[in-house]
Amino acid sequence: MKAVVLKKAERLRERLSLIAPLATVAPEVFMAERPRRDLCAFYLILAVEECRDLAEHLIAENAWGAPESAGEEFELLAQKGVIDTALVRRMRQAVGLRNLLVHEYAEVDWSRVHSAANDLSRLSEFLAAVLRFSGLQP
Repeated sequence: MKAVVLKKAERLRERLSLIAPLATVAPEVFMAERPRRDLCAFYLILAVEECRDLAEHLIAENAWGAPESAGEEFELLAQKGVIDTALVRRMRQAVGLRNLLVHEYAEVDWSRVHSAANDLSRLSEFLAAVLRFSGLQP
């Protein structure tokens, strides 16, 4: 279990490190440079997917059931004491943004993407909580 968590954690850290330099520009620059914003969105999608993979791994490894949605995955982790309920809400928002970017069922608000890319705290907090629960971080 720990080897899988460590591998996924490393991939998530890598994704987060790739997002930062793309996002730390003025909003008007971000909006104007389509390759930058598309690449940033791609890495955000991958980072959120990595968080979901970590959640799914913990749930399967501990035989906690089979949640039907990403939101339920995070709620189950809160019920089991892995994350707190405030983080559940924030992770659900991250999944919502990921869904918007992937499925494009509404026009993408690139200022929202820029804002999310400049505040990766929810993803970092999720990773820290998973590592703590797994005994891989104090």
